Amino acid sequence: MRSDPARATLVGPVDAGVGRLDITGRRDPADAPELHRLSEAGRLRGEGGVIP
Repeated sequence: MRSDPARATLVGPVDAGVGRLDITGRRDPADAPELHRLSEAGRLRGEGGVIP
């Protein structure tokens, strides 16, 4: 997640326990190129991140 002010507003409520982020799936970091292709093709919704 980029650290810009709009996205930073998500972190406070989650850290405080009053907000939540739905994680719909996990992918291996090796899948990053495929995830990028899917994102560019408009086949992914929302935000994504790859965490080792």
